[in-house]
Amino acid sequence: MSERAAWWVDHVLPNVATRQWVLTVPWSRRWLLARRPDLMCGVHRVAMRRIERWYAGQAGANGREAQTGSVTGVQRFGSALNLNLRFHIVSLDGVYTRGADGRLSFTRVGPHTADVEALVVAIAASCEAWLAGQGFGPEEDGDGEEDDAQAVIQQA
Repeated sequence: MSERAAWWVDHVLPNVATRQWVLTVPWSRRWLLARRPDLMCGVHRVAMRRIERWYAGQAGANGREAQTGSVTGVQRFGSALNLNLRFHIVSLDGVYTRGADGRLSFTRVGPHTADVEALVVAIAASCEAWLAGQGFGPEEDGDGEEDDAQAVIQQA
């Protein structure tokens, strides 16, 4: 995955600071999102909106004034071929804004550890709220089957 991220940074994304975000799906949601691509895409949209709003807010602008960019790769399995759904996101580590002269300028607003921790909590809450709105509350996380033996062992 790191080679692909490097390719995007070197050949597609502008020459500005970037950051890789890795958003892992909790055990209880992996089967559901793996079986329902519409829900997986919805969770990704919710997470990206949170990240984009955070960047705009840090730059002191709203989402219409400040724009960022990202590329996401969805990884579905871990190294043991177990179901391990996660999003690898290469994001601009800041925002572009248009000045009074009409020119674009990039403002870097990289997060600190406390920012990342707060953002993770906000993303998780927003994604759970969105899933609940789709009819999949916390207790309705699929058919109850475990996705692999490792999950059974970890619950013991």
